[in-house]
Amino acid sequence: MANLFQSNIWLRYFLQIVCTALIYFGLATLSLTLQFQNSNATPVWPPSGFAFAIILLWGYRIAPGILFGAFAANLFIFITNQTVDYPIAIVLSMFIGLGNMLEAMAGNYLLRKFIPDFSIDRFFNRTSQIFHFALTAGLMCIVSSTIGSFSVYFAGIIPLSQVSTVFITWWLGDFSGIVLLTTFIVIWVSHLRQPLLQQDFLFKDIEVTLLFFALILITGTVFNNWFFHYSTFNYPYWIIPIFAWAALRFDQRVTITAIVICSTMATLGTIHHKGPFGQLPLNEALISLQSFICIMVLTKLAMNVSVIQRRKSEEDLRNTGVILEERVKSRTAQLETQEQEIREQKVFAELLIESSPYMILAYDKDFRITAWNKKSEEHSGLTKEQVFGKSMLELLPTFESAGWKARLGEVLEEGKSLHFPRYRFTQKDGWGESFMTPLLNTQNEIIGVLTITRDITELVNVTQDLEQKNLDLMKTNQELSSFAYVASHDLQEPLRKIQMFSKRIIDTDEDLLSEGSRDYFTRMKNAAQRMQQLIEDLLMYSRTGNLARNFETADLNEVLEEVKDELKDEISQKKVIIETNGLSSCRIIRFQFRQLLNNLISNSIKFSKDGQVIRIVVESKPGKGKDFSHKSLHPEKEYCHVRVSDNGIGFAPEFSEQIFGLFQRLHGKNEYPGTGIGLAICKKIVENHHGFISATGEIGKGATFDIYIPN
Repeated sequence: MANLFQSNIWLRYFLQIVCTALIYFGLATLSLTLQFQNSNATPVWPPSGFAFAIILLWGYRIAPGILFGAFAANLFIFITNQTVDYPIAIVLSMFIGLGNMLEAMAGNYLLRKFIPDFSIDRFFNRTSQIFHFALTAGLMCIVSSTIGSFSVYFAGIIPLSQVSTVFITWWLGDFSGIVLLTTFIVIWVSHLRQPLLQQDFLFKDIEVTLLFFALILITGTVFNNWFFHYSTFNYPYWIIPIFAWAALRFDQRVTITAIVICSTMATLGTIHHKGPFGQLPLNEALISLQSFICIMVLTKLAMNVSVIQRRKSEEDLRNTGVILEERVKSRTAQLETQEQEIREQKVFAELLIESSPYMILAYDKDFRITAWNKKSEEHSGLTKEQVFGKSMLELLPTFESAGWKARLGEVLEEGKSLHFPRYRFTQKDGWGESFMTPLLNTQNEIIGVLTITRDITELVNVTQDLEQKNLDLMKTNQELSSFAYVASHDLQEPLRKIQMFSKRIIDTDEDLLSEGSRDYFTRMKNAAQRMQQLIEDLLMYSRTGNLARNFETADLNEVLEEVKDELKDEISQKKVIIETNGLSSCRIIRFQFRQLLNNLISNSIKFSKDGQVIRIVVESKPGKGKDFSHKSLHPEKEYCHVRVSDNGIGFAPEFSEQIFGLFQRLHGKNEYPGTGIGLAICKKIVENHHGFISATGEIGKGATFDIYIPN
């Protein structure tokens, strides 16, 4: 599809080049029948207007079409007239063709320099654009006329004495072609580019028809001697009123179309030696005619643009008057609406103030009350009518001694807001919270103070009760900590003695004991060991939540190495393989996180399969909550995900939550030693980090622990 699209683009470009060359060739061949002294210079040269128009429409890429058309036309004329030999004709035609192409390209460049906002759709909208266009046409024609006149001179076609005549003929032919045909093409293309509904038929009314009828009649009479041969009608100025009629009454299409029709008829008449210029030699006659036509085009288009601009200005003024009238009406309606909204807002504001659960008061700069809501009435027992306009110094004798006058003065003088989170009422028992803020007018001047007071008596009483209960709870926690410490030490002492004496009896009197007695002593010693381990684990569990939580950004690779060093004997003995992908850094409580990894790796070693190499994988990955599948994570919060997985015996999926409970064991104490507290400690450590831990497993396929720590 892409290749087809590209091929269509190149085919379209090729057709544009061919069509341009053919049209240029046709116009040039026809015009060169009027050449001066076989010099290929003619005062009638519409190809220059076509070339400039096509460059303006399609850009520089169409220039090869102009070159090919000009080359072919000049070569055809040189060969047909046998002006020069074939090789010289080719070179000469190429030079003239280059001149024609460069002329159009130079015109495009100059016009866009003179008119930076140039656009086909907005061309000839201002009088200045017409004169810039004329200046561009005059300058660009120097290119082709210079190259052309000197090319035919150096080729020996004309003598040096005729170079100036050929130059003027060439320049004027190009200039008239550009002024007439380029203008005609651009104006009509601009019109045809408009939406179909905005276009109108050229002969839409009778006046246009009459204009063109009069134009053809007078042009035929003046330039073609149709009806009269009197010298009175042998002057070109007879056509000026028709052009003025077109310029003053109609748009640019009518004006330029009228001039093109007149120019065509006048040229044909002059060629046949008729009309005002027909008695002159043909080249001079055509030069005079084209000069007259150029002047008509430029002046009548300028007149037409001036008239159109004036009409547009008048229409704009009328529209502006209508718009202003509508705006006045709209503004009046807006003001009425705003006035109504202000009244409604005032009522609404008063309703809000009256309905507020807080006491709302306002004072002016003399401490006179300007606002007093219902809650203030209930608190003070004074109605709005009793206090409005009176000074607080009169209504509340303690107002100044309690320091409120000084505080209000601070707000009035310095313009800052004050907050009193808790103070005792002076008129009644209770507590309040107050906000004081300055009131400003539209000039940003302080005109008073707004005070909002909330009765927080109940909140203060509840807070005091909570503070007392917190003190009681702290005291109880301290007592429990002391009890746990003393109890653990007092419990461990008899257990150590039980283990010590049972070991001595077995070691010294083993031969005197029966088989049953030895078994009892062994069970007693093992039970005491389990009891001691249980007490130590309980101490560790209780301390996990109470120890200091000093967070630091640590390299998890270093923490893992510390754990491996702690477990190196067990790792070495069981030939454990611990794999890692290069762990990231994480913000952790270092000694607790070390204990977490220690417990998880110890669990993986403990619950391994017999006869299989123990393989433990420790991984970590930073990311946002939305990057992970855990539903409890905040989507935009940064986390460090740590995963510990093994190839051990695993567990049934339904126990993924249960295994983190205190004293929860999935296996008998004789199968795997332990107290059932290790994973509960892991969960508590993760909670101390404000994180989450989850476990997944399958019987016989190992277990995986996922930890998410906020970074």
